[in-house]
Amino acid sequence: MWCSKRSIEYSIYSNVVVSSAAAMLCAGFTYNLGQNNFVLYGFLAFFATGTAYSFQRLYKAENAFTISPALAWARKHKKQQSIAIIISGIFTVFLLVFLVQKIIMVSLLLLLVGAISIVYVVPLFGKSLRDVPFLKSPIVAFVWTVFLVVFPTLNEGISLHDNFGQVMAYFFFFIAVTIPFDLRDVDIDDPHQKTLPMVIGVFYSKVIATVLILGSSLFFALFNENLSFNWFFYVVIGVLLVLILFTTPHRSIVFFAALDATLALLGLAYFV
Repeated sequence: MWCSKRSIEYSIYSNVVVSSAAAMLCAGFTYNLGQNNFVLYGFLAFFATGTAYSFQRLYKAENAFTISPALAWARKHKKQQSIAIIISGIFTVFLLVFLVQKIIMVSLLLLLVGAISIVYVVPLFGKSLRDVPFLKSPIVAFVWTVFLVVFPTLNEGISLHDNFGQVMAYFFFFIAVTIPFDLRDVDIDDPHQKTLPMVIGVFYSKVIATVLILGSSLFFALFNENLSFNWFFYVVIGVLLVLILFTTPHRSIVFFAALDATLALLGLAYFV
């Protein structure tokens, strides 16, 4: 039992869970675009997400004033996480070299996303992006949308205009999913960040998250035939709404890992 609990904790704190969710979501979306290399896009998302999240967590662990259990874990496993960042970074670069087709356009896009991922935690002119009031959730949603959705679309030469509805659906969906994590961090985030739970409270934050999920679901259904009559897709949305309803700042790490897992299930819906 102890070994199992330790394994679960390790997979969550080492960002394996969130990286796997990003991988499945990107693979599912790319598969829906009709691309045979969707598996490679999934691996790219896995390693890129692992690199970015592990770097951010390790940086915050070394510089944060308030140490959460996740940051305490990162400090304890600093050497292993540093090695993981290097290895996943190498795989990310290798897969990019293999996959990238629209070199100039995609390179500029990826440089932008990479820079934002760094400046999200590393202060620029004395302040990181996550510390700018009301910017935390939109920044996270923007990066996830661009890397998992916009990048494969443009890279494969597919019209972004024709998929704009889906892009917006994902953007608002990702904002909604970040709100429960802001609820989790409401006691440890810097008050100057002014996340939604800090400004309007837990109840109204859940209301906004619910509205965003329902709105993005409508967009998914309207702009994607594979999801319009997909029973599994609606089950995933239902599970996500229930999780949002029961989110509190003191839920276990497994509960929030389940929120991450809903992203993987959304990706899986494309294959059902």
